[in-house]
Amino acid sequence: MKVYLTGERERANPSHVMYVSPAGDARVAKMNLPEDWLDDEKKPRTFPIQFKHGKADVDDRLGKYLIDTGQAAASSILRPSGRSILGSMAERLSPSPARTQF
Repeated sequence: MKVYLTGERERANPSHVMYVSPAGDARVAKMNLPEDWLDDEKKPRTFPIQFKHGKADVDDRLGKYLIDTGQAAASSILRPSGRSILGSMAERLSPSPARTQF
């Protein structure tokens, strides 16, 4: 499965490594975990994920975890940072203080 970085700063780098330990995440600790997410001592395993130009190819279960937790996206479409598109449109459409003063 292909996953994509969500941060603009991270996407700007040609190479980025993310370290994740899904079995150590409290949000998934109660689920039926895949065996390869735990080491021989049943402790959470850490996975390095190598992103090249904002994209990485990972195991489907690991990809689903990254997407569900918001650490990666399923699409390479850039999202606006900070303000939403609707918020910035509303700012442009609202009258400026200079226009409303008499």
